[in-house]
Amino acid sequence: MLDRDKMIAQLLQMAIDLGWTPPGDVIDQIIAGGLLVTTLATDACEVVKTTIHRWMEEAAAKGRPLGVLSPAGYLIGRDRLLNFIEVEQDRHERIKIEARVKKYAGVWSGPLLSLKKS
Repeated sequence: MLDRDKMIAQLLQMAIDLGWTPPGDVIDQIIAGGLLVTTLATDACEVVKTTIHRWMEEAAAKGRPLGVLSPAGYLIGRDRLLNFIEVEQDRHERIKIEARVKKYAGVWSGPLLSLKKS
């Protein structure tokens, strides 16, 4: 009989040895640029805000929302947006947008290194 947990641990270790990195928690994903606000999404996609809102409505209607509305505004998942672009447009457009999105990683989503006391 197979030891399921042992096999899973071995497979994960093999994946890590091949260069895979575990995704981490939500904060790790945000720091890595996995979250965009509407302004960043519009700039990366070179569209107007209403287009991003329309895409969000279309994706939500298909059961795969691109993001959520928060008190800070719309928060859009980078990977969901890129997948939507590839499906709705094409791979070439996704690659162009992905390159522009990468410039935001670390610009606004970097970790807070220290708190200075006044």
